[in-house]
Amino acid sequence: MTNPGSLPDEDALALKEISAGCPELDAATQHVRDFATMMRDLTGSELPAWMERVEHDNSPHCTPWSTACAGLRFPRRSGGADQLVRRG
Repeated sequence: MTNPGSLPDEDALALKEISAGCPELDAATQHVRDFATMMRDLTGSELPAWMERVEHDNSPHCTPWSTACAGLRFPRRSGGADQLVRRG
């Protein structure tokens, strides 16, 4: 996975220009970068803090993320797949 801070110059400039006029997009970009960094560095222990930041972001564009974060707080059951994994 590419380091989110190591975009090619052309891509970094385009992202900067696009997000300059939209604080909500800039915030969403930062959330995505933070999440990508957690995935790349395998630092899942940072997920609860990341979820808190997203949930407290007042941007209407982050509402779906807030909903997803809330869903991550509940234990998941996948029915038959759970049984297959436990047998394996």
